[in-house]
Amino acid sequence: MPNNYPVISSSPAVQGAYVKMRRSGESHRLAEMLALRSGPQLSTDTSFLAGVGTLRDQFDGNDAELNRVVKEAKKQGYTPKATDYYEPSLANRCGDPGAFIPHNEPKGHVRRLCNKRDLACHGAVEVKRKAK
Repeated sequence: MPNNYPVISSSPAVQGAYVKMRRSGESHRLAEMLALRSGPQLSTDTSFLAGVGTLRDQFDGNDAELNRVVKEAKKQGYTPKATDYYEPSLANRCGDPGAFIPHNEPKGHVRRLCNKRDLACHGAVEVKRKAK
């Protein structure tokens, strides 16, 4: 059994617990999770948009900006819903319909948009670019 285990924490107690579990045959992932007392993180559609609120909430009371973005979206053939989440980093232009993420399938929407536009995405949604 190897003695060179990765350092998972600067805390001697946490690192010691990790090494002890590994020496007893535990896998890296489970030993790390138990030593750090950190369970697996759920990444669901619900957790993806947790706390986002309505489209109006996202604009922090800036009705002029909200109205401008909605007006631009409508010009492009999309009428935003109050429950949409507008993500400007996905927008190619102001009011870009693709940047309005629906609450019913947000992660799937982001994945499809990134694939369509060949965008890399890292985080709750993982997409690799095709082009280099």
